[in-house]
Amino acid sequence: CYVIDQYGNIELSYFADQYLMGTPSLANLDNDSDLEIVFGGYTSQGDVFAINHDGTNVNNFPVNINEKILRGVAIYDVNNNGKDDIIVATENDKLIEIIYDNGDTQNLFTSNDKFKTAPSILDNNGNIMVLAGDTGGHFYGINLDGTVIFDILTGNDIMSEPAFIEDNNEFSIFFGSEDGYLYGIDINGNSLDNWPKYIGNESVNSSPVFA
Repeated sequence: CYVIDQYGNIELSYFADQYLMGTPSLANLDNDSDLEIVFGGYTSQGDVFAINHDGTNVNNFPVNINEKILRGVAIYDVNNNGKDDIIVATENDKLIEIIYDNGDTQNLFTSNDKFKTAPSILDNNGNIMVLAGDTGGHFYGINLDGTVIFDILTGNDIMSEPAFIEDNNEFSIFFGSEDGYLYGIDINGNSLDNWPKYIGNESVNSSPVFA
């Protein structure tokens, strides 16, 4: 994992001894004024890494979860203790897992198919929802207690993360599938009017953006 400054100089090189496939995230995992760098390993004995700006490991990290993490992680203060926590979606055992700031772990949800996307967090007036799609074509909305809010079945693998937009104090969620459709739903999993949209005979494998 490299940290590169604005002039192209390598400030930091951290050797994880694992494949690193996902985008790193920044989080506040401790009490100091600096943000920490968080990323997951893509090996069967995969770890979740959290390092300081000087390349040292954050206390109690890396956390070994024995899971492949292909994409990035989601960051949110799940337990409201003023420190960020980490949520990952994995391939091996098809898990959505919470890694707390102190390194403790909690299995939030288990799917029947692999997660090859990063989970996303939606905060709707304090109601927190974890969103993720799997290779079985299922797009899940999950509460922090692990209950499933909705399970939307598409016609093929979901390989990208969703995007959200707020209009008139209501969130809309959009995500793609390899079935060629772009889906639009509300926070209860109901399809928006005139959605989904068939993009064509191509997989929708990137997250939408709004303008």
